[in-house]
Amino acid sequence: MSWSSSGFNRRTPTRPRTAHPARARIAATSEALLWSALPNGRRATFYDLWSGHSLRPARFRRRLEADLGRVFALLADGTISANIAARFPLTEAAAALTLAESRTLNGKVVLLP
Repeated sequence: MSWSSSGFNRRTPTRPRTAHPARARIAATSEALLWSALPNGRRATFYDLWSGHSLRPARFRRRLEADLGRVFALLADGTISANIAARFPLTEAAAALTLAESRTLNGKVVLLP
């Protein structure tokens, strides 16, 4: 599962559209907790990449490097995989942006050089 900040205000079958970003964040966190409680052996976590970046920049930088290092290691060994909905050549960036902004995808839009 992956959401960006723009995804917080998106309506999904399990999450109605919310007007306030804080409510949307609480709903997303609650949904992750619910998914973690399911007896399917999987776990969901809500993670805010930018938390603390302005209050404690040195600590933020250390944690970011450690966290991203772990994510890249998990990607490299195949434990996790990126959810890519579409790939576009850079020459079709406008079409890629239109698709990404449509909010109809389950995954990310990737531009290729």
